[in-house]
Amino acid sequence: MGAKERRKGYEGERNFAKAVGGQRMPLSGAVKGFEGDVRGIGLIWQVKVRANGFKRLYDWLKGHDALAIRSDRHEWLAVLPRIRCSIYSLLKSGTIR
Repeated sequence: MGAKERRKGYEGERNFAKAVGGQRMPLSGAVKGFEGDVRGIGLIWQVKVRANGFKRLYDWLKGHDALAIRSDRHEWLAVLPRIRCSIYSLLKSGTIR
């Protein structure tokens, strides 16, 4: 992986950690005991950034609160906009019910 790709990944992780009030993991999950890229709102996150690789997800999500996706013989995945993550965080902390 080149320097440009590493920098893009680091910046994506840093920005996402800030957005969810979390913390970026040292060495981006490469060290035992520090799995994942970001810890925030009680979850361990793997962060991916693509120039246009997720366009279809955004199209499917448009006008909806969340998106559930699954490949054959794999578990379901949930895709939520950042505002939904913030609401989840408040619900989990007991700030709102």
